[in-house]
Amino acid sequence: KDQQLNTRMDELYRQNAQIDPKSTAGALRYEKETGTLVGGRSHSQKVSDNISGLQQWLKDNPNSSTYDRQIAEQVLNDLKNALEM
Repeated sequence: KDQQLNTRMDELYRQNAQIDPKSTAGALRYEKETGTLVGGRSHSQKVSDNISGLQQWLKDNPNSSTYDRQIAEQVLNDLKNALEM
């Protein structure tokens, strides 16, 4: 696995997360559905930042493994969907 991508995934999916699924996108969906912040802060900026970061990673790493690229694209789509809710 690409270390930069792995670090980003660790930030987006946390074992100690309060909301299932244990992801930043899940936290944002919960916030939008309930009007209640998760962990006392909004996750919309984190989602936006990671959309940009994953898009840049995909652009900068065209020769990374198919697996890494598929994971990055799936998470990118999930983040976009959460933001557009």
